[in-house]
Amino acid sequence: MTDNTVTFVGPIGQPGITEAELVRRSWDLDEAEKVYDELLARFDVRGFASDDELLLTHLQLADSLRRMPYLDPRLPEVLLPDWAGLRTAKRLRDLRTEWTPAAHARWREIAGVE
Repeated sequence: MTDNTVTFVGPIGQPGITEAELVRRSWDLDEAEKVYDELLARFDVRGFASDDELLLTHLQLADSLRRMPYLDPRLPEVLLPDWAGLRTAKRLRDLRTEWTPAAHARWREIAGVE
């Protein structure tokens, strides 16, 4: 085992490292939070001039969120009690959910399927 490798099953009480320290060493949550903030600035509080714009924005948001697991481990709040990224990620997922019905309807219209 090296300084960069920790394995365990069950609660992390014995390896000599706290859960908070393990999280800090394992993920760059500052970078993930920065990316989430950039996405929120880009996608939140938007009006759409057309259904096509909504569809395109929905696709762009979905694609952006698809990449986030490389930065955000989506750990439970108990491990990240004060991390703003949790709230920002939830807001982005909520936006996607809110836009999904209209985006899917527009896609079906474009594709000619009902």
